[in-house]
Amino acid sequence: MVIHIKLIGLTAAAHDDPLGRTWFGYDPAATPEELWDNNRGDYRLDAARIAVERWAALNYQGQVVLVAELEGAKYEVLTGMPGTPKKALLGHVLQDGDPIHDALIGTQITYDSRNSIQYGQDPQLG
Repeated sequence: MVIHIKLIGLTAAAHDDPLGRTWFGYDPAATPEELWDNNRGDYRLDAARIAVERWAALNYQGQVVLVAELEGAKYEVLTGMPGTPKKALLGHVLQDGDPIHDALIGTQITYDSRNSIQYGQDPQLG
């Protein structure tokens, strides 16, 4: 299963950002690793749902721009914020030539709601 995360344009992070980021959102000049590091978290995600997901795909303007493999059910709980604790995903960026990367990168994603998180099926490999 894939967690799809909709990105906004490049945005400055608050000085007290729980991940210590200076920015988040889509930056076309960022490396894939920088893009992942700056967008892997600060989401309200269900721990049980994360446990069954295998990949995360970052999407900008409806197109997958990055694919990461998740580290199983592992995630980081972000503290120091009011309300329900948010989470940050743990994983690593997949590169060109990886079958999951190649199956997802550049595909179009349509969101069914205003929620920036959507869950999708495993990519069809073949």
